[in-house]
Amino acid sequence: MLNSTELFGARFGNSTRRNKLAAQIGRGTYEGITAFAVGTPEYTAAANAYAKTDGNYNANYIEDAKFIKLREVSISYSFKDILPSLNQTYVKDLIIGLSGRNLWTSTPYTGADVELNSNGGRSLTRGWDFLTLMNPKVYTFWMRLAL
Repeated sequence: MLNSTELFGARFGNSTRRNKLAAQIGRGTYEGITAFAVGTPEYTAAANAYAKTDGNYNANYIEDAKFIKLREVSISYSFKDILPSLNQTYVKDLIIGLSGRNLWTSTPYTGADVELNSNGGRSLTRGWDFLTLMNPKVYTFWMRLAL
C-alpha cells in the first residue's frame, strides 16, 4: 500500500521519523538527539534509513499491508423465558444486545488504517492512503421490545 500521508509529510518536513534520522546524521536538529560520528556503524545505518525516507521516491513509501482484523462482535440476550414469571401480559419478548465494530487490527502497515482508499471505493486508486480518516471503533447498545 502506498502511504502517501507519510510521503507528504516527508516532502514538507513534517515526518517525525525522517526528522529524527536527519538529526542522527547531522542534517538537522531534533530535541534530545545528537548526531552519530561519521563512519560509525550507527551513522551508516541511520544514513541508509534516512535515504529510504526521501519523499521524491514514491517507492520508499510502499508498505506491506497484510492484516488481520476483528471487524464485528455482537452479543444479545432474550428475556422471553423470564417475562411470564413476572405476571406480565403486554410484553412478549425483550432482547438486549451489545455490538462493537473495528475492535482490533494487526498489521505491519504504519498508516492510519490498512483498509483505506483516498478516493473511496474507486478501484483505480485502491491501496493509496492520502490524508484519509481511519474507520472508527463503534460500540452500540440496543434493545428490542416485542408487544
